Amino acid sequence: MARIFLALATFAVALLILNMVLGFLGGDYNGRWRALFDAARAAEQFERQGTGDAAARSAARQEVSELSRQFLPIRQWTTVHRLVGVAAALVTVLVNSITVTYFIGTARWCREVADTYRLDPDLPAQSERWKRRSFPWSVGGILTIIGLVTLGALADPGANFEHSTDWVLPHWTVAVMGTVFIAYAFLRQLGNIAANYEVIEQILTQVRQIRTDRGLEPGQPVDVADESPGAAR
Repeated sequence: MARIFLALATFAVALLILNMVLGFLGGDYNGRWRALFDAARAAEQFERQGTGDAAARSAARQEVSELSRQFLPIRQWTTVHRLVGVAAALVTVLVNSITVTYFIGTARWCREVADTYRLDPDLPAQSERWKRRSFPWSVGGILTIIGLVTLGALADPGANFEHSTDWVLPHWTVAVMGTVFIAYAFLRQLGNIAANYEVIEQILTQVRQIRTDRGLEPGQPVDVADESPGAAR
């Protein structure tokens, strides 16, 4: 499980880093978008009010056309940035959710097996401790990516025209800090998963020994009623 988690976590962090690079290299999307918007609005006023001569109206239309041409590659780059951002967010939430699901399932399994075979109660207690230590990092990673996506929306002039420019720097800052935090949270979860795996291995080793000592065939249930407390240890 630790290897699978490491691969998924690495993929999630790689997507986050890639998206930061795309956002950084995408150019001044807000500035170009606002310049095009202002030029288009001025040209529309020329046409609607009939003010100025034909040359001025033609110049306004040409300016809109030129700004649109310059804005097109930036818009396409930003579209890629958004799509990669969505993918990175979904993968990040998925990986953190896998940790939650994994510990819920394994902690219960450890408890039930320990009860069935009368194992040391400290073994399932250890699994519970690793679960409790992992949950804050999982939830923290999910909340961080939600905050990052929210700031990205606030920095988008299409969604927040009046104040989008004010949110560009916060979005970039949180993207850097948030990616570092998510990577660290993944490392903490990875360590807890590895430690929990050792607990599971201890339980499996003891169970195999008990079944061998009692001559149980694979798949044959253990008769707990015939066990005295501590006999299985």
